[in-house]
Amino acid sequence: TALAFAALVGFVNGVLIGGHKLNPLIVTLAVGLIVIGLVNRYGRTFPVQNPVPEGWSDWVANRVIGVSAVFSIGLLLTIVVSVVLRYTAIGRRFRVVGANPVASSVVGVRVSLNQILAYVMAAVLYAMAGLALAGLIRRPGVYVGSEYLLAPIGAVVIGGASLTGGLASPVSTFAAALFLTGLNQ
Repeated sequence: TALAFAALVGFVNGVLIGGHKLNPLIVTLAVGLIVIGLVNRYGRTFPVQNPVPEGWSDWVANRVIGVSAVFSIGLLLTIVVSVVLRYTAIGRRFRVVGANPVASSVVGVRVSLNQILAYVMAAVLYAMAGLALAGLIRRPGVYVGSEYLLAPIGAVVIGGASLTGGLASPVSTFAAALFLTGLNQ
């Protein structure tokens, strides 16, 4: 349910940003506040006694050879995304749209569709991270991820991406996130 709802939110963001060419920062913040309002309303209407299943919490907190399962999945996702972006036609289209949407449109790449798909995929990945965080905390609240809003932006910028768009490396972003997490520890 969480992944499907996240995909819907990503789709709304993608349509507003990619389809209607609205400002990405403003749309993302506005839709985020709307979602927080909906979650607040839902949380008060249907109180949940044990929001995170024990099996999920145990799996997320489990360590194999001292390494968290969440870290292993993050590393695997980084490798998969890097390979897809570099070696597949879909990945190259995503990269060219991010680097220069006008030139992409001129050569026939469907810019709006690629931007919508990018927001949907990003939202699903964010939901996966949220599920992992919920498993670690075991009893999350509505604002559980608030302190993590700026760190991903910092990791992407430290990893070499521009805030105005352009090419970014998933491996560099992963390394920057690992560095920031180490600093935080």
